[in-house]
Amino acid sequence: MPEDNQETIFCIRHIKTENRDFSAIGSMYYSEGGQGATGWGEIYASQQYITLLDKNPGDLRHAFISPYTTGGVLAYPYTVPVTTIQYNTRLNPKTPMYYINKYNYQEGLTNLSSPVYLRLAEMYLNRAEANAKAGGGGLQLALDDVNLIRQRAGLSAQHCTRWLVWRRPAKPYWMWYWKNEG
Repeated sequence: MPEDNQETIFCIRHIKTENRDFSAIGSMYYSEGGQGATGWGEIYASQQYITLLDKNPGDLRHAFISPYTTGGVLAYPYTVPVTTIQYNTRLNPKTPMYYINKYNYQEGLTNLSSPVYLRLAEMYLNRAEANAKAGGGGLQLALDDVNLIRQRAGLSAQHCTRWLVWRRPAKPYWMWYWKNEG
């Protein structure tokens, strides 16, 4: 539940009586039992994303993916890599059907969810961006915020040590440089 997550700053809490079923956001990404059974299930995780996730089978983001296989939808954890994935052949090119279940299964209902719109980490990132754009001493404050986010996620806080900026017409683009010091 979003209210149990210390990261949640703002969300819209939906309850069972507000279940929107096929009109819920989760129904676009997931359909229990196959496309059209409990939702539209028309938006998939890309093969490139799945390949990246599968490099680390213990990645917790696997919990948000339900591959639609020839034997039906698999639940997390699924065997990495999935060898029996169904393809949506109505798309060109045909597309592997990796359902995204991030907005599903609240309180046991397939399409009920309470989406989080603002997380604490995003507030830190916004402040980091503002400090980085201010320049001067703000650059270190920006790095401190990014490192704080990493530390809260259980990662080494010292990986983000440099920043890069390049300009294109009328808009600066910021990119953090991650340096492995370990």
